[in-house]
Amino acid sequence: MDVLLDTNIYYQDFQMTGAKFQGLFEYLSKTRTKIIMPDIVYQEVLKNYKEQLSKEYLKVKRASSITGIGVEITKTEEEIYVAFMDKLKQMTRYSHGPIKIVNHSNIEIGGLIEKSVNEKKPFKDKGRGFKDAIIWESVKEYLGKKEDDLCFVTDNCN
Repeated sequence: MDVLLDTNIYYQDFQMTGAKFQGLFEYLSKTRTKIIMPDIVYQEVLKNYKEQLSKEYLKVKRASSITGIGVEITKTEEEIYVAFMDKLKQMTRYSHGPIKIVNHSNIEIGGLIEKSVNEKKPFKDKGRGFKDAIIWESVKEYLGKKEDDLCFVTDNCN
């Protein structure tokens, strides 16, 4: 059974080194399954990582200035971001990598527009929920090509 992680799961552990991710990677290696990552989730993870990195990088610089300790930061913010991008790309690059990117280029936009205007799930009031709709449609397209089950993991509670 392949696993789809919502963006909010990556946000909790961008480096994917915590116990939950290690357990997941162990499961994946034993079952020959993959993490399915819609392209929109991939892009969101990169965007959210860059935003969080900027906040944390600034905190370190401020703390160094305030305390007078003079913490030396050996890498620029951009170098750290590029290293993260490279790590994520490496995990998706080969067929034996644990993450498979699912493209959303074949999604029929007309149906999404109709759902958005009529506030049908996954859209919320005023048409909010476009990213969720893209994820959902990407998954439907992916599953249409396979016979396996898919486990969707999210931290959303509504």
